[in-house]
Amino acid sequence: MQFFNSSQLGAPGGRKYQGGVGDVVVLLLYMGNLLHLLIDLILTRFQIYWILLVRKVCTKR
Repeated sequence: MQFFNSSQLGAPGGRKYQGGVGDVVVLLLYMGNLLHLLIDLILTRFQIYWILLVRKVCTKR
């Protein structure tokens, strides 16, 4: 009886698991987007610093 109950719960559990996988995929995509934005931010900051550095060097010369 116990086994039958656990196998019965297996079907909705499987569906839940699939939903969980979908949630994980969405979360990964969301995190990927955040990471992309963060990298963009860092790169733009770096570019600004680089431009300022180059300007300082150029004005020193």
